[in-house]
Amino acid sequence: MHTPTPGPWKTCDDKINVYASDSDIAITNVEHICAAEYDTQTANARLIASAPNLYALAQEIARWPHMDGSHSLVDAARRIIAQVQG
Repeated sequence: MHTPTPGPWKTCDDKINVYASDSDIAITNVEHICAAEYDTQTANARLIASAPNLYALAQEIARWPHMDGSHSLVDAARRIIAQVQG
């Protein structure tokens, strides 16, 4: 299994390229994968840039013990992790 580029990720001045924080090489350019208005492209870029933080949150939630018989949040976190890991 390949591992994703470590976070955090960021958008820069153009707001449509997503970069690893320690790199000048774009992870993706939303303009080329999303034929939408600029505001939608920048919103998508911000969402993509938040992916490492969201993945880390899912990993943390997946380690929570089940409480009060409620499994939905933990199960959802585990589904996200499985989706990322392929």
